[in-house]
Amino acid sequence: MNISVMQNHELNMSSLDFLNDYINPTRIAANESEVRNNDFNKKIIDECDDLVTYEKIVRGNTVKYFELTYDQMMLIGMRESKAVRKNVLVKLRELSQPSTVLPASFADALQLAADQARQIETQNKQLMLDAPKVDFAERIAKVDCGMTLGKFAKAVNLGPRKIFAVLRDMKILISGCQGYNLPMQQ
Repeated sequence: MNISVMQNHELNMSSLDFLNDYINPTRIAANESEVRNNDFNKKIIDECDDLVTYEKIVRGNTVKYFELTYDQMMLIGMRESKAVRKNVLVKLRELSQPSTVLPASFADALQLAADQARQIETQNKQLMLDAPKVDFAERIAKVDCGMTLGKFAKAVNLGPRKIFAVLRDMKILISGCQGYNLPMQQ
């Protein structure tokens, strides 16, 4: 779901997201059939002015959709049945409410700051624990080309036959005739 809030604090959402995340789930909960996108678009065109049409490919089909404002979503939501209308209205109001709550007192502000400091500290500890793994993964990802096992064996002065024999003895490589010297599944 892609919800955006403009600089003037106006809520915007694509008609596809509004249909798939709000209208149709609410219709299903009210034991009503889902609305197809092209039928939903007809309602939008009938109800709203100044629409900009967008298109995107969904499962090989070109799908039209619109960028809707909060007011347009309210107008379209009001065209639904009573049960759907009530639930969509509640959900839209929840979306339009600011998500952050300011502390009511100085003590609440200090508690919030302490909680955030603990959370940051925990995250920093986890980052420190994960640093060697991340470093290893980054080094592996930067390797442009690999090295064959034979070249590695020569580089460590074992010889290719010896390293292959050791890997077969350790049950890392298959020693039978079917799949000889291929890695074991485990």
